[in-house]
Amino acid sequence: MKKLLIFVAVGASLVSGLVLSGLPVKAGIPQTINYQGMLTDSLDSPITDTLNMTFKIYDDSTSGTKIWEESQSNVEVIDGLFNVILGSINPLDSLSFDQTYWLEVEVGTQTMPRISFASVAYAFRAQMADTAQHLATTRYAHVFTVAQSGGDFPTIGQALDSCVNPAYNNTYLIRVMPGFYPEMVTCSSFVRLQGAGKHVCRILGRVTGADSCTIDGFYIAEGILCSGTSPTITHNIIVNPAGDGISITSGGTPWIKENEIVDCSGWGLHCNGWGTDAWIIANKIERNTSGGIRCTDSSPTISNNQILENQSYGIYISGGLGTPAEPTIDDNVIGHTDPDGVGVGIYMTAYAEPRIIANDIWINHIGIDIYPSTQPSILGNNINYNHGYGIRCFSSGSTKPVVINGNHIHSNTLAGLDIHNASPIVTHNNIINNYVPGLNPDIQYVGPPFPMISLNVVDSIAVSGSGATGWYNVNSAGAQINP
Repeated sequence: MKKLLIFVAVGASLVSGLVLSGLPVKAGIPQTINYQGMLTDSLDSPITDTLNMTFKIYDDSTSGTKIWEESQSNVEVIDGLFNVILGSINPLDSLSFDQTYWLEVEVGTQTMPRISFASVAYAFRAQMADTAQHLATTRYAHVFTVAQSGGDFPTIGQALDSCVNPAYNNTYLIRVMPGFYPEMVTCSSFVRLQGAGKHVCRILGRVTGADSCTIDGFYIAEGILCSGTSPTITHNIIVNPAGDGISITSGGTPWIKENEIVDCSGWGLHCNGWGTDAWIIANKIERNTSGGIRCTDSSPTISNNQILENQSYGIYISGGLGTPAEPTIDDNVIGHTDPDGVGVGIYMTAYAEPRIIANDIWINHIGIDIYPSTQPSILGNNINYNHGYGIRCFSSGSTKPVVINGNHIHSNTLAGLDIHNASPIVTHNNIINNYVPGLNPDIQYVGPPFPMISLNVVDSIAVSGSGATGWYNVNSAGAQINP
């Protein structure tokens, strides 16, 4: 069973149903229509095949009169995307485009539901071209269209090369129609690259960002490089079979929001270097080989992301003396990081001082791994169902202690909290249901030095060596338990 996602391009303007792009081109009744669509199977996986297609235009959504028909053989479908020129075999001259038309597509023997297109759109486009021109230019001084046929330019690079002296008061919008663009793209400041959508508009080479530019609505096949630059990166699918999904260096601070950063052979994102403090908001960061996010001597804000099914690490943090890593990590879901191997939800080493707040950290091997010299604040998280430890701590901090406060730590296989020769402050946590009688405790520690454990709910504490301090701990039945 095939499914069809429709895109219709008329000259340089894209029509989806009755919605126009508002591009600044002269409208008229077309002799041909550049028609682009996407085919998926019943599981929504894109199809790659060569197929026969028949296109019919009716004057009604379900019945009515057939007023035009054309068959095209051996239409190439690559990763779901196909492109045909309607009217190239049977001209469209007989259609007045002064009423609503309905397009029916047959793929092989299968007929797709009819789609409303063109009718009101052409009339509207012809009548409102000047208004559309005005609307397009109220925000942007110049608007270009990139399309494989019918656009101002056939490649994104040519459109960028034609942007003359872009500036805050001389901005450019480059609209990129559906298709495959086998090119490396180097962005320019004050230029917005607007793809037709991440499932239908593919850049097959690497994209290099620039300050004050926007990259939106693409499938990017070889990642994005931000070398000391701070673009806005939104609503893309970003993969890279040969490295990181987004590589940020030399003080770049991009805004990265609502992307899918997946299946990279390196890190999903790597913030590398002092001052490389990106904003990483509401992304899906999944199935990356090195790990989800790496922070090297950097302090990004990492918020509201899904960081799932990455190998080895969800987030890896390392800092240097004088260049500590101090990321803020809040409200993320971090899970399924190699839970039956050595995967860690959040790993930190050397001079790292992250603030880890209100995350769900579950089904990793270790939820949070804290190595010497690091001094995190771990506040208000749910750290559950990890196949090894909820939190494992080897650090007494560099200039202040590790703080573990207000967390819910339960159902971790080996222990909720495992402390080795370290002196964290452990307060106001609920650490229960990690305990297996005779096997694993909720908290276990070995010293010296020793932790301070106070005001927690915990059912079992295992001690190797005495010396921990603390007061007012109780078990889940309300009875006092000593550290």
